[in-house]
Amino acid sequence: MRVLITGASGRIGKSLGANLLEAGHQVWGVARSSSDILFSGYSICDVCSPSELRSILVSELLAKNWHYLDAIILAAAETNNRGPALTMPIEQWANPLRTCLEGSFYPIHVLFPFLIRSPSSLRRKVICFSGGGADRGFEGLSSYSASKAGLVRLVETLSLEWKTEPVDINIVAPGSHRVPRSSLANGAILKSPEFENLWKMISFLLSNESDNFNGKWISAQMHSVDFLRNNIKTWISDPDEFTLRPKTPPFNASDFHKDKKASLFKRLTKFFK
Repeated sequence: MRVLITGASGRIGKSLGANLLEAGHQVWGVARSSSDILFSGYSICDVCSPSELRSILVSELLAKNWHYLDAIILAAAETNNRGPALTMPIEQWANPLRTCLEGSFYPIHVLFPFLIRSPSSLRRKVICFSGGGADRGFEGLSSYSASKAGLVRLVETLSLEWKTEPVDINIVAPGSHRVPRSSLANGAILKSPEFENLWKMISFLLSNESDNFNGKWISAQMHSVDFLRNNIKTWISDPDEFTLRPKTPPFNASDFHKDKKASLFKRLTKFFK
């Protein structure tokens, strides 16, 4: 496969890139800074800038005869602004939001024609990342958390808009990978049970085993690949599984009217006592 990864100089992006290369895929990295992993191709540009994506990334892809892509993995993120929301300089508060949310949508928008041009007969794949803060508040990371929750809904919406397109888009909570950046120098990559779980999930989502599994939000650490594989037909047909929506019991109008009548009877009985 031809796979493009954003956030390719970060812990997760860099490590996934190395594993994909080792698995025999062609991998193009994109980041604001260089990486010591030898990708098939590499572009240094700002994923939050549509103009840079067009003038730098697209130009360099075409110059190297990368006229199509089979998959895009969006791993760019920023968590630098930490602290209570109202203590953040208001001009800087949205920086993580832009990197995580805009920095995922803009590459998708610019590179979507590359996915459609893929000569593969298989479905193309887009994988976003949304971890801590999407399913609950994340104290001290309000902008980052808001972006991750928004990204979940963006992925679900795009999957609906692409119903007639041969593209599956999903979002993964990668889990915590608390490894100092310095330990990744000189080609070292993440090697841990947590990263192994993530790698298995990414491999599954890139494969044709996950075809038509679309618009879902899953956890690399909580949902095993075997669990997804064994239940995938059920999950594909259930629009409320693996989303931000709480699952509620089905509403039964007759039960509602019975409860209402019972309540009224109790009030009348009490009144006439």
